[in-house]
Amino acid sequence: MIKMKNNAKKICNILAIVASIVLIIGLKTFATPCEGMIETAKGMEVPMKCHWTDVALLYLAVATIVVGIANIIKNSKSILELIGIGVLSIAITMNNVGIGVCKMEGMACHTMKTFAIVIGVVFIVLGILQMFIKNEVEL
Repeated sequence: MIKMKNNAKKICNILAIVASIVLIIGLKTFATPCEGMIETAKGMEVPMKCHWTDVALLYLAVATIVVGIANIIKNSKSILELIGIGVLSIAITMNNVGIGVCKMEGMACHTMKTFAIVIGVVFIVLGILQMFIKNEVEL
């Protein structure tokens, strides 16, 4: 009996890393947060909340790269990790669940929100796909 290694796990983890890199590039180029500042009651200026959504998404993308590399090295699946990261990337952008974005629809951060939701769905799909991967194929 010949045993062939199944590369589907590695491919899913590589795709997750690529999606994370695309998220980072998108957040730094076209899906940026608003650049405005909010003046506090004391007269100080603080970034708008979409800035903090951007920061959280960047950290989540870096964590996904680390998880992907670790699972490639271990040759293991990352089902729950990817589904969790996908749900988190969507939840972070929601005003009633996560940090959220500005309330005005025309603001630049709404592109960031849409982009993060699309990438989050990609992570969830990659996690679900890994549920159907068998560990080894016997011939």
